[in-house]
Amino acid sequence: MGFIFGCDIQENIPFEADRFDIIFALDVLEHVEDAEVALDEIFRITKPGGLIFISVPTESIFLVWIRKLYSKMKTIQTRPHWNGKLKSEKTFYRVLVKKKVNFLLKQKHPFKFLPQIFSYDMFYIIQK
Repeated sequence: MGFIFGCDIQENIPFEADRFDIIFALDVLEHVEDAEVALDEIFRITKPGGLIFISVPTESIFLVWIRKLYSKMKTIQTRPHWNGKLKSEKTFYRVLVKKKVNFLLKQKHPFKFLPQIFSYDMFYIIQK
C-alpha cells in the first residue's frame, strides 16, 4: 500500500517507528534545512532490514561551471542545490558514515564509469 502525504520530514511525522519496508528520498534532502534530522526521521520509520533509496546532487565545480556557461546561452537556474545546513554531497556522505549506515550501494549517476566530477547525482541504497 502506498501513501501520499504532506508534512515536514524534519519533524516527527505521523507514522509509528519501523512502519515502512522501502523509503525513497530522491533529490529532496538537499532542499531541507536540516538533512541530518530528516535522515533520523527516515531511519525511524523504516523497518529493520528495510531499504532506503536516496539520491543527492554532487554539485561538482565542473557542473557549476558548465551550468554558469550554459546560463549565458539559455535562462536556467544556476544557484547551488544545497540550501540547508549541509552544503555538499561530501558533507551529506560524512553524516551517513557517522550514523554507521549499512550501504548496499553508493554509485555515481549517470556516469558511473567516469570520475565523480562528471556525475550529477550520487545514488545510495541503504539497509536499516
